Amino acid sequence: MAEEYYGLPEAPVYNAKKIRKIQDSDPVRASTIVNPVVERLIENTHAVKHQVDHLEEQGAAAILMPDGTPLDQAIRNLDASKADLDPETGIIKGEQLPEMDYAASEHGHSVADIADFPQTVNPTVHASSHGTNGSDPIAPKDIGAASEGHTHKAEDLPIIPIDKGGTGAKTAAGALAALISGADALTSPASTDLLGLLDISDETGKQITLSSLLTWIKNNGSVQIQTGSYIGTGKYGPNNPNSLTFNFVP
Repeated sequence: MAEEYYGLPEAPVYNAKKIRKIQDSDPVRASTIVNPVVERLIENTHAVKHQVDHLEEQGAAAILMPDGTPLDQAIRNLDASKADLDPETGIIKGEQLPEMDYAASEHGHSVADIADFPQTVNPTVHASSHGTNGSDPIAPKDIGAASEGHTHKAEDLPIIPIDKGGTGAKTAAGALAALISGADALTSPASTDLLGLLDISDETGKQITLSSLLTWIKNNGSVQIQTGSYIGTGKYGPNNPNSLTFNFVP
């Protein structure tokens, strides 16, 4: 019997799901059992190859190189003598591939190259980096501020007015004069009250108690003053005389 070979269908159809599985009970006949299965396998294999070939043909022709040459034509233009595979990777060496004007996977851009780059960018919170122990510390002088420990000259200090809780002057004597001038009138003084005295000629302020002032006046032959209080009885006239007793002869 002459040898026969399986043929390839002109319009193969992929139908692997319809291939019948050979059973143990089937008689082993080539024409009715084995050949139909093999023919279906060949048809499906040929259908897949036919589809792949068609896709590759259409896809390679549709992809254009930077110079406008179809990819399939560019591949055919490669010098076959240089298309050697890398012995370590098994792929075509990079220098044998056509030049393609594409950016590397890792690359950068300047601000001018980015069309929608924002005009202003809010910085992230980074105050801690400018602290004493931060990565970019800022000294008080860098922002026009004084250091934590510093001194001032007296003439550099402001004069706080009396109505704001100050003395209204730079010196103690001047402050005493300002405070006395701006003080309220005192009523019902006590002997221990302090009186502010001021030598107008040189503004040397001093203080004295009311009791000490009265003693000084008495001892220096000046006017003597005695204070006290009186509660009336509601009676008056020559038949109801009252008396006042002093510590000195009036």
